[in-house]
Amino acid sequence: MARRRWAAKGQRRLFEDEFAGVCYRCDQCGEVKPRDAFTLVTDGCGNKSRLRKCKDCVNTTRAPHLRRYNLASKYQINEAHYATMLDRQHGRCAICEQAQDDSGDAKKLLQVDHDHDTGQVRGLLCPCCNKALGLFKDRPAVVERAFKYLQHWKGGPSRIADNRGNGQQPESLT
Repeated sequence: MARRRWAAKGQRRLFEDEFAGVCYRCDQCGEVKPRDAFTLVTDGCGNKSRLRKCKDCVNTTRAPHLRRYNLASKYQINEAHYATMLDRQHGRCAICEQAQDDSGDAKKLLQVDHDHDTGQVRGLLCPCCNKALGLFKDRPAVVERAFKYLQHWKGGPSRIADNRGNGQQPESLT
């Protein structure tokens, strides 16, 4: 069993664990966690300290407020508009039709897709499809070439060695 030493640090308890090193007790959940579980902040004078709530508790309390703020400031929509879009898409990604994960993890919710040039909201996408469009830089011609590339190789040679030697590309890609 780990030996713990208690030391008073202000109103908060500081723990030293021989396995985890320095640990703190979160003011919100009361759990004792390693130092890395608490956000390091710097004040205007360069003094560093750690928040009194662990990162998990901070994210849990901030997430709903941050989500509303982002919807309003980035996309000029509110939660009702988001819900309407979600209903219109039957709770699924507009591209792959994967259902939204309702686990409560904000990273798994359907994301608002928008045109980066005009700011116009286009629909809701799963994180993978949204990232894919971003990597293609919203260029339809590149997406179309990627589609043709995948179609060409679908059911084609299954080993890399077969592909390497023939030097053939689909006509539409050359």
